[in-house]
Amino acid sequence: FVASNAAARVAAVVTKVVNSATVPLLNLNKSGPNSVETGTMIDYQLSYGNTGSAAAMGTVIEDTLPAGTTFVSASDGGVETAPGSGIVRWDLGTLGAGVSDTLDLRVQATALPDNTQLVNQTSMTSTTLPGAVTATATTSVRSHTELDVTIVAATDPIKVGERQVLTATWANNGNQDTTNAVVKATVPADTTFDVAGSGGAFAGNEVTWTVGNLAAGARGQATFEVLVAATAQDGEQLKSVADITANDGLPDTDEAVFIVDDDSSWPSFPEIVPVPVAPDKLWLALASLVFLLGLYRLYGGLRRT
Repeated sequence: FVASNAAARVAAVVTKVVNSATVPLLNLNKSGPNSVETGTMIDYQLSYGNTGSAAAMGTVIEDTLPAGTTFVSASDGGVETAPGSGIVRWDLGTLGAGVSDTLDLRVQATALPDNTQLVNQTSMTSTTLPGAVTATATTSVRSHTELDVTIVAATDPIKVGERQVLTATWANNGNQDTTNAVVKATVPADTTFDVAGSGGAFAGNEVTWTVGNLAAGARGQATFEVLVAATAQDGEQLKSVADITANDGLPDTDEAVFIVDDDSSWPSFPEIVPVPVAPDKLWLALASLVFLLGLYRLYGGLRRT
């Protein structure tokens, strides 16, 4: 720098070149199932590393659990920051250049509606670097109601005039609760209704149980009794059909079949009165008896077929 009224001066400029490659470079990936049944465990895996050429100081990973899930466990010292906070933290400290590893996280899904999307987000920070790297995993929840009903008869075969006990059993074998569940069972033809248990109401030709709410995994059972009417025929198949319906889930049905075994349908034979038989006619009496017994057995065989 030169001026007419001052001595000349020289300013030196020093330029320092910094190698930008000598810094940490964090990376984070997250994986989990595409879909799960509601109310089950969900396992996530986190992969992390430092692909830079310098160590990352004060490295921390935090996972924010999706709504509708609760913390179960985490590997490598991962803990929930506070009970019920829904944030799981790993204090990794200094993460050297080129270091990588994986972490496991398990959560419990609560009862959620079908097709609920669970978005799990994880962040990774270091005091050496500004900002954070993040990763997410999305899991779809599957929920369904599976209605089931069965009915069985206690006595088979059964005679005219006897009492038959029919037992209906119902269940929700799915993983989603349902409401307004109703179970019905028909009274078999050629029987008369007598009584129903567990609040069963008889009307028309069927017994109805108003079950109402039916939780996932819940079961119920009830019986009703009928009397086999005199109009029932020997060998007749009597049938009761049960069904279940509810707000959710496909209806289900089952049937119980039992057979009438009526001894009164066998032919009656006149009373045999002893008749004196002359000795020389004894062979004829024996032959007649064998013939009658043969007819009786032949009738029995035809009846069974």
